[in-house]
Amino acid sequence: IAPPVISRVFQELSRGMVNIHNTRKISDFLLPFPYAQLASLMLLVNLFFTPIMLGVFLQEWYSASLCSFMSIFAFAALNCIACEIECPFGSGPNHLPLKLMQAVFNESLTELLDIRAQNLPVDQESLISGYSTEMEIHHSDTYNCRRVQSVLGSLP
Repeated sequence: IAPPVISRVFQELSRGMVNIHNTRKISDFLLPFPYAQLASLMLLVNLFFTPIMLGVFLQEWYSASLCSFMSIFAFAALNCIACEIECPFGSGPNHLPLKLMQAVFNESLTELLDIRAQNLPVDQESLISGYSTEMEIHHSDTYNCRRVQSVLGSLP
């Protein structure tokens, strides 16, 4: 394998490891406990005082109810999203699909061992055209879909 290709492979592996470590930092270093308690306290204050303040400032009861519900719901939703983002690893529906990501990565590494991936195109026309025809693009899209389906089928 040519040195520039191997260099690029190691560069991509290195970038992947850096990204994994950056993601782990998010889950390893949680938000400090006093900040989390302060955020919960402020949500409770918002829950009690927003309807009162909007009831005083707005004339109609239905507009005050709608505005207070929307603002309280928005802040509570942001808090729930922050809690989910704080711990991205796990097996829940909102967590990162690490098994699938690893399986696809392993599959792409094994494709590098294929004899077709180690040979350069031999004729001048294939060097110029590349993947310009629609037939080749459709073939590669179909191949990628089948590859993902085979990876998904091989997971436990």
